[in-house]
Amino acid sequence: MVKATKIKVGASFIRVSPWRFGLSPDRCFKCLEFGHSSQNCSGKEKCLRCAKEGHSHKSCKGTDPKDFRCANCCANHAACSKICPELNKAVEEKKLKLERKANKNNEKFTRIYSESYQAPANNLNQKNLYNLVSLIVDLFRNLSMVTAAANEDPTPIIKLIAQNLGHEFSNNISHMLFKNQDQIDPNMANRYMELEHDQI
Repeated sequence: MVKATKIKVGASFIRVSPWRFGLSPDRCFKCLEFGHSSQNCSGKEKCLRCAKEGHSHKSCKGTDPKDFRCANCCANHAACSKICPELNKAVEEKKLKLERKANKNNEKFTRIYSESYQAPANNLNQKNLYNLVSLIVDLFRNLSMVTAAANEDPTPIIKLIAQNLGHEFSNNISHMLFKNQDQIDPNMANRYMELEHDQI
């Protein structure tokens, strides 16, 4: 029904189009005035169709759009019609009000920059990037050794890391790898055990 350009009511078709306002103004559907809602309205009830007081559009006898009278601008359309200049004016006023409120809220927040704080520099410079790519190439060239090292002794991988990225980096990786191995088998005293009786 949203995509329909006409709907059938009884034996006739009525052209329809979707509501195009991005936002709707604050409006009372009791007295049809802008700026408040029907919950706190003390005005008299008006009809959306004929603009007469004392009844709502639900009980209005006028069903022919030619007989509609706008309660806002007195033109020949319903009070909720998107062609109503007063309704369009209220929409624009609400947009401006929301923009002013957003700007006012933005002014409340002040960004303060500390002179002592500096953002961390990008640690991945050209040399580090080259060394990282070299490590990846070395790992692919020595794939069988890397596979064996991953399953048994990671020392060859540590040596490749030291060659390409430096000893400090390889020491950190070494501690991490051997810590994980110790957790797997906490009884292992010698990480590089050659013989079974070297343990303990």
